[in-house]
Amino acid sequence: MSRSNSALIIVDVQNDFCEGGSLAVKGASQIIPIINKIRKEHQFDTIVLTRDWHPPNHVSFADNHPGKELYSVVHV
Repeated sequence: MSRSNSALIIVDVQNDFCEGGSLAVKGASQIIPIINKIRKEHQFDTIVLTRDWHPPNHVSFADNHPGKELYSVVHV
């Protein structure tokens, strides 16, 4: 199926989020076959894959907040 001026945007799919990854989410790997099926079965004018990335000293990492416990709230 062709779609004029269409785009498929795949946001932040990483092995880290799949089972066995450092930030694993239960069942996360189940989305990969669905994404691959959509990519294969549909024609998009543009396909964009994004990946979130932070430098080692990013505020989102617990290691950058000495004295704070994991999962505690940090106001920035």
